[in-house]
Amino acid sequence: GCTEEEFIKMNLLEDRALETGMKVFLPKSAISSAVENEQFFSIPFDGEITVLFGETYNSRVLDGVIVKGYSTKVVAPLNGVVEKAGRNNSDGKYVIIAHEGGYKTGYYGLETVDVRKGMQINEGDVIGSINANGIFGKFSILFKVEQNGIALDPESFL
Repeated sequence: GCTEEEFIKMNLLEDRALETGMKVFLPKSAISSAVENEQFFSIPFDGEITVLFGETYNSRVLDGVIVKGYSTKVVAPLNGVVEKAGRNNSDGKYVIIAHEGGYKTGYYGLETVDVRKGMQINEGDVIGSINANGIFGKFSILFKVEQNGIALDPESFL
C-alpha cells in the first residue's frame, strides 16, 4: 500500500478533489502487474533525474521526470509505434511512443526529432536528441511514462 500523501502526489491531486469516473493510479495494481510481466524499460539516455515525478517545475506539477542528459542521443526504451511527433509551445519538440500493454513513453524538450508518426520503433533506435539550451534546462528533457492514460513515475520502470 501507500500513504494518503503518496497517493495524492502520485495522482497529481494536490489541488483537486476525487471525482466520479476519475482515473487514478493504485500502486499495488499497475506496478505489480508491470513487475510480474517484466515491463521494465531500457534507459532511453544516460543522465540523472533533476526534478522528480509530482514535483513542481516552473509552476507546473510534473507528470514525468526531468532528466539532465550526459549524452545527446535519446533512444526508444522498448519496441513500439510513434503515436505523435511534433512541437508545441509549452514542451517544444516531442515524441510519444505507444508500447505493448497500454504503455506510452514521452520525450519533451528535444533538440531534434528523428522519427515521424506511424513509424515502427525498435528498442535502442534513436528517436531524437537532447537540446543544449532546452525548455527544461541545459541538456535536459521531460520524460513521461503512462499506462492506459494514467501517468506513472518513470523511475519505477528504469
